[in-house]
Amino acid sequence: MGKICAFFGHRTAPYYLLENKHIERAIISLIENEDVDTFWFGGNGDFDLYANSAARNVQKQLYPHIKRILIVPYQTQLHPKEGQTDSIGNPVIDNLGYDSIDYPEELLSVPKRFAITYRNRYEVKYADYFICYITKEYGGAYEAFKLATHHNKNVVNLAKDEDVKLSEIKHRKEMKELEKLYGNKPL
Repeated sequence: MGKICAFFGHRTAPYYLLENKHIERAIISLIENEDVDTFWFGGNGDFDLYANSAARNVQKQLYPHIKRILIVPYQTQLHPKEGQTDSIGNPVIDNLGYDSIDYPEELLSVPKRFAITYRNRYEVKYADYFICYITKEYGGAYEAFKLATHHNKNVVNLAKDEDVKLSEIKHRKEMKELEKLYGNKPL
């Protein structure tokens, strides 16, 4: 069995990530160099949409063996639409363009308001690699990113090419703190 890659990103992400094939290149690199064959998506927001689209393109054009799985935080997302059946009358689960949908059993006892956070923790626990788009130091995507890096997981942040990088944000914060201590004088 191959390895798993999950995606974390803010709800809003620039379209150029998809247009310029940043995500596709990262996916291809993981398939070719790290034996990744399964990709997990959260299905929340622009970045997840772009990531699934990129993975679907890679699957159709180059690597049909890869699997794209939507990891849902709510068990209700597994239920078929009322009355929807296949050609022989079996209930159909709408896969929303993914190869399959999975609901981790570990989430059964989690209160609904914490479900997304616990789903992200589940992904950090079981995935080997992460492709992210993190530009802000707050929110669920950032917390998952932080948890993955804390656990020494392999994380690629596609936002590192952005004008605003996390390291620059931290540097600016440190500079502001130094300015408070020493004023605007050069050190």
